[in-house]
Amino acid sequence: MKQKLFSILALLLMAVSGAWAQHDPTYIVAGSNAEIFGSVWDGTYEANKMTKGGDGKYTKTYNVEDAVDDIQLKVVKDGQDWIGDETGNNVTFSMKQSGSFTVTIDPNANPVYVTVTGDNVVFANTEYAINYATGMQNGTVTGPDTAKEDDEVTLTITPATGYVLESISVTGVTTENAVEITDGKFTMPAEDVNVIATFKLVTYAITLAEGTEDAGNWTISPASAAEGETVTITYNGNKRVQGVTAVKKTQKATAHTLAASAVGDVIGADGNVYTVDDTHELPTGVKAEAVVTYKSGSNGFALAIVDYPDKGYHDAASGTYLTQWSDAHPVSGCTWVLPTREQWVNTYNGCAGTAPTAIHPATGYEGNMGNLNTYLTGAGGTAMNGNHWTNTSNSGLTDAYVCTNSSSSANTCNFNSNVKNVNLFSRYGIAF
Repeated sequence: MKQKLFSILALLLMAVSGAWAQHDPTYIVAGSNAEIFGSVWDGTYEANKMTKGGDGKYTKTYNVEDAVDDIQLKVVKDGQDWIGDETGNNVTFSMKQSGSFTVTIDPNANPVYVTVTGDNVVFANTEYAINYATGMQNGTVTGPDTAKEDDEVTLTITPATGYVLESISVTGVTTENAVEITDGKFTMPAEDVNVIATFKLVTYAITLAEGTEDAGNWTISPASAAEGETVTITYNGNKRVQGVTAVKKTQKATAHTLAASAVGDVIGADGNVYTVDDTHELPTGVKAEAVVTYKSGSNGFALAIVDYPDKGYHDAASGTYLTQWSDAHPVSGCTWVLPTREQWVNTYNGCAGTAPTAIHPATGYEGNMGNLNTYLTGAGGTAMNGNHWTNTSNSGLTDAYVCTNSSSSANTCNFNSNVKNVNLFSRYGIAF
């Protein structure tokens, strides 16, 4: 009887021990966002309890109705052990739009760590691939192979000799959305992208110059051609041709804004800014009025390309001559001003000269004008030489200085004080 009793007790103990051995641990998600998890970093909140699947892994799925940044979470085992990503840290990610994400943990893995998956899940510091199309002809596009979301990516676009860029596009691999690219730069989206460019042959239009005699009897074939290509010009009239000369035509400069201007650019009467050089001229009908002489960020100063006529003086009290100048030289969207001493200093500095720096020099302070006169004459204006009235930023028009450009050396200037109510001629400017 005792032997039977011991056998039964042994079986009961075995059964109880077996039940303990089969007890599953509890895994609960704890996170930083109360709207998603119902509480903040609570490893005992039953609503976040994970479900065990047939493969032995535990999962928990959450739905979000809008984009959410900086979601952080861990999984808590039996209310004690906090389990993070492969490094032990919080799993950190964002949802870029509404959708769902699933938290998974595999107790049988080694090591045990937490993963998060979902179509709209974006992890911090994720590097996305930049794929460059193979087989691009007549030019190349190079740049980084990867970038993080919101990084500014700069591409190097190199057309082959005789070719120019025709088009370039950046497209999301997953969404197929076009990514805006400006001046070879774009902002990396939260997905891999494809880059492709096309290049076209540079061709030049061939036209008869204005005033060509008997123009109706001339033919040009082809009407446009690439460098090195033969062009045939035929005269079908009855007059004797003394000679034909081909001259490269200067291109018209493209308008841009004051904010995008650079020192040396020309401001036209239309208020636009133009880069004028040996190969570009102002558009027909646009009159040059000023040259940008200083730039700081999107702001700066421009100086008139010519002096007030007849070397008159500026009426400090009434501003009569400034008004007359403004009426005679209107610039769309701009206002003429009498340059302050500070604006003169910036002008000399901006033109790579050495500007006077003393505020109240006893005998004047000499500085180098740098490229100022080169810019002025290059825009069709006149070089500065002589005295130019300037008001100060401290005392206004009642206490002024003379900016004297030496007649012996047009590359120097002096500022002299105590010149109230004297007869001087002025060169006005535009502050922007």
